[in-house]
Amino acid sequence: MEPAVVERPIERNRTCVLDRGCANFALFNRIVDSGSTDVCRVRHNSIYEVVDSRPLTVVDRDARVLSDEIISPGGGSSKKTELHSSAGCD
Repeated sequence: MEPAVVERPIERNRTCVLDRGCANFALFNRIVDSGSTDVCRVRHNSIYEVVDSRPLTVVDRDARVLSDEIISPGGGSSKKTELHSSAGCD
């Protein structure tokens, strides 16, 4: 991700869409702290703890969503842990 984009202020009530090359828990926390949300395809080896799993709807399954989870990035070992929503797709 371009440093100029990462360093920009994050506006409130936005959805930030990121790819795994931009996966950064500090950035995720900045997004949440700003009052926005994030959607990111994370690396297969990302460390996180599943806090809650939500049931999938028919629409979710039709869209090939594998899971809908609330996660704690870093498995609770990061300095500041926020809860994030995670949806797994194939």
